[in-house]
Amino acid sequence: MRILWLVLMVARVTAAGPLPSGIQFLLGPVNGVVVDGKVVIYGDPTGQIKAAPYVLFTEARRDVVWVGAPLVARGAAAVVPERERALFESPAAFWAAYETGRFHDYSQVNTKVLREPMRVSRTVHEGEVLNLEGVRVEVMATPGYTSGAVSYWLEHSGKRIACTGNLIYGDGQLFDLSSLQDAVPEAKARGYHGYAARAGELIESLRKIAARKPDVLLPARGPIIENPQEAIARLIARLQALLASHFATDALRWYWGDDNLRIRSQKALDGRPVGSLPMAEQRALPEWALPIGNSRLLISRTGAGFLIDAGYRGVRAKLDELMAQRRVKNVEGIWITHYHDDHTDYA
Repeated sequence: MRILWLVLMVARVTAAGPLPSGIQFLLGPVNGVVVDGKVVIYGDPTGQIKAAPYVLFTEARRDVVWVGAPLVARGAAAVVPERERALFESPAAFWAAYETGRFHDYSQVNTKVLREPMRVSRTVHEGEVLNLEGVRVEVMATPGYTSGAVSYWLEHSGKRIACTGNLIYGDGQLFDLSSLQDAVPEAKARGYHGYAARAGELIESLRKIAARKPDVLLPARGPIIENPQEAIARLIARLQALLASHFATDALRWYWGDDNLRIRSQKALDGRPVGSLPMAEQRALPEWALPIGNSRLLISRTGAGFLIDAGYRGVRAKLDELMAQRRVKNVEGIWITHYHDDHTDYA
């Protein structure tokens, strides 16, 4: 059996405090957890572990996986979430699709994906119990920060410990919101319009962890969380307050209506109705402002035209038609309001 080599006096190893002596927490830009000198979770931010039998990853994020990749390169068996296996083993497929799709990207997938493949020894899923050279680890599916993330549950020396990846940070915080962007298929909303769309899944995952009454959380980033119930409740309350505010002013309500808003908000807000602000007053455009798709053509008394945005595929045909009808003599300028392809493609 390979032996996990550790320097015992490592500055970044926390004091025994809330953890039993068989578990070490290595604090770094991405943390590490060492269980009985046999299993590493996340990786080694200290750079002082020479070898390990197993490294357990909670999600396929390049900005997290890097801390365990050197151990895998030196022979450790990589254990990864089943739903994210392809992002570990075949990241080239993701990047090949992204290289072309990024110019018209409505999926808004997170790009913190590995550049080089990693050798995967085992995949894991919800409810699986691992026995890794005598170390018992239970797998919990905890999607949210990524769509296929897992957490690892340990019971050691009377302590209940959850290694939660990026599910929570510190005392009721989240490392970032942009990672929760995703599609909402039931609302026919692609990822482009899915602001914090996995917040509902993240809240469900937090409640799932809390229901098991852990004594301590060991996250992928940030300090040990010694008050799991309070920290989880605080994060859920903050997320729901933020999303209630967001949905109250959600512009998509104007396009898609109240039923769609209800579908997109119900999971994160536990089905509570959204207190939307009233719609702004709308008035008809004057006759000299002509809508063409999502463009607007301003026509002067002399017949000169000034175009606002040019992303609609029918804009050129409409301009030709207007000029043939002598309603417009020429287009003298274009103003692009912002650099999205549905406002720039045909400029």
